[in-house]
Amino acid sequence: MVYKNFFSKIHFKPDVKIPEYYSSWNHADSTLWVSLHLQAETECALWIDQELEDEFGNKLGKEISLTFSTSPYSPSVTMTTGHGILETYGDFRYPLYALNVQEVLFQGANVKKEEVIPLLTTKKIFWESEKF
Repeated sequence: MVYKNFFSKIHFKPDVKIPEYYSSWNHADSTLWVSLHLQAETECALWIDQELEDEFGNKLGKEISLTFSTSPYSPSVTMTTGHGILETYGDFRYPLYALNVQEVLFQGANVKKEEVIPLLTTKKIFWESEKF
């Protein structure tokens, strides 16, 4: 099946934005690997037109339809990695993003400037199993 032919005959409800590059792909394969942005926790319907043709010109012959539900987004926590410094004259905000998690353990410490270099040269600094 050619990607661009497949995507010209597939439909979603609610609408799904198909990335534009699929409409120009002439690559054919027996298995199509696609990546689509679907909304989490949504009931969806999908149907394929009966006019869809394979690489030999054979038509599907009947409309294929199905329904499915998407799952919630996987739990995740992201933040800047490595050592971070918040200056005393600046905004005391540190970017941390949590999605579908109940709690996040975050540790911080007030460090005097003369303690910074000795702290950063400490072995096992910021290891999860070691206190700093």
